[in-house]
Amino acid sequence: MKFSAIELSRVLAFVDWNDLTPYGSLSLIKIAPRLVEKLEFSSFPKTLEQFDESKGIVFEDGLWNDIPIQKMTIYNNGIMLDTRKGTEASLSAVKEIFEWAVIEFGLAIPEYGLQKIRFLNRFTFFSDALADVGGNPIRRLAASLSEHVAEITGQTRRYETIRIDIDFDRMEQQVPIAPLTIQRRITSPFEQNKFFTEAPLPTDTHIALIQQLEADILASKQR
Repeated sequence: MKFSAIELSRVLAFVDWNDLTPYGSLSLIKIAPRLVEKLEFSSFPKTLEQFDESKGIVFEDGLWNDIPIQKMTIYNNGIMLDTRKGTEASLSAVKEIFEWAVIEFGLAIPEYGLQKIRFLNRFTFFSDALADVGGNPIRRLAASLSEHVAEITGQTRRYETIRIDIDFDRMEQQVPIAPLTIQRRITSPFEQNKFFTEAPLPTDTHIALIQQLEADILASKQR
């Protein structure tokens, strides 16, 4: 696997806004100007309608220390932060921003702190091994599909496996956790073997899983 680029390193940290302001003495409308100043956001809410915590209050294009922030969204039960620096950097930024806000605005510190942390990571990579995933049954299916479509359209097109999704049974649990997805980059020709992948994992873990998959595919071909 040849790593290409991180496209998204998202961290969602759950914390109840009411616990931070137990007597309701501070609103997000009041603290927003200081947040914008401190994190240098170029896009931020300007109307009352944009301060809807149930939909998310969005700040974009900011900077925390040396970490460029694509977007920070504040909900009534958490903070979501998007960067392209890896989830470790995103999580570090969330914790540091939270600690700064507690001191800056005199927020109460909940006993549980940041309750739960969730991740969403996306990156692109090149891999010759994944270009041939699926085995002989899938290759025969793709070849047959190509033949049948050619008969209908009069044009021959090469069909290949373009996507792998790994998920849990959504009928058992309806929770907002993304599947692991691997798919060809639609803006790149097949010959480049460029892929996009997304997973609800820290960046390092996500990369390690794709590397292991590639190693397993190569090992299976040698048997």
